[in-house]
Amino acid sequence: EVVAEAPPRPASTPGRQVEPVPIDEFNEPPPYPPRAIQLRLQGRVLLRVVVGADGRVLRCAVVGSSRSELLDHAAVTAVERWVFRDGPGALDLPIDFVLSARGGVAKRATSARR
Repeated sequence: EVVAEAPPRPASTPGRQVEPVPIDEFNEPPPYPPRAIQLRLQGRVLLRVVVGADGRVLRCAVVGSSRSELLDHAAVTAVERWVFRDGPGALDLPIDFVLSARGGVAKRATSARR
């Protein structure tokens, strides 16, 4: 299982909102839907995640589709259960679904760029 690491966070300063960061040790990567593996579907889902002060997800929506409802749904369903630090706030969170010889791997990407 491959999970990308978040870059170091800048120190918080008064009046400046720090973007929430997923706490990897508590967050399971999205499962790769078996049907998506059969269909050889891959792609990036870009999610807009709104996080509360307690680190829980308040809202999670697809803002950049993978063009597969299977992958989009798997990403949203998993991330809705994630926990973050540095809330409240919002972030754009890319999730990559990549096929390999052994099946599929879903992981948090290091950049929101497509």
